[in-house]
Amino acid sequence: MICSAWQGSQSEMHCLQMLKQKRVDGVIFGAHSLDTAFYQSTDRPVVALDRDLGPDIPCVAVDHRAGGRLAAQVLLEAGCRNVLQFGVIPSLISPSNERHEEFDRVMRQHGVPCQWVHTEWFGDHFASNLALARETLARFPDIDGVFGTDIVAMCTLKAARERGLRVPEDLKIVAYDGTGILKLSDVELTVVTQPIEDLARECVRLMLQLLQGVPASQTRVELSARLHYGRST
Repeated sequence: MICSAWQGSQSEMHCLQMLKQKRVDGVIFGAHSLDTAFYQSTDRPVVALDRDLGPDIPCVAVDHRAGGRLAAQVLLEAGCRNVLQFGVIPSLISPSNERHEEFDRVMRQHGVPCQWVHTEWFGDHFASNLALARETLARFPDIDGVFGTDIVAMCTLKAARERGLRVPEDLKIVAYDGTGILKLSDVELTVVTQPIEDLARECVRLMLQLLQGVPASQTRVELSARLHYGRST
């Protein structure tokens, strides 16, 4: 049996307990809140989704650096000269941090100031992300471009409207992930999408390979992100 552990959920704790008790054959790990030391020491197969668990555990992720470049290029082409990005706290060891580093690098390369707002892990909690978006727009009233995850992008859109800002005329927004939550927005957002189904299939493929006793041929598997133009840029 295979167990999947996702960020901040009860299933994460349940999977960890089952792994310690050797009641599962392997774990696909996509969590951001637990100490990773146990996963590095277990003799059960582990595959990490978008999380660095060490050199001996295969990790499946998108090419986040390319994704960060796509987001930066969209805002630059749209004429943005004072941008802001939302990113989780730097202490979180994840390939996803690379998109923020690359976004910042490209902006600096073009002489565009880039504010970086570090967030706690709110997940899809709408109220917390909306409060952060309101606070950020009040703190940085002169920004003309924003880059963040789907939920943060949606909350920024709402907070901008509350302040009387027009999107995309006054503020341009690029989302990152491309999850189903974007369907709840009445404005089609420009978004850098991750191939979520392909990521899941790759994780399963690697896990089945490990369960058969075949070592992973790659410790880092990267898939490509894609850009979808909406009406927010």
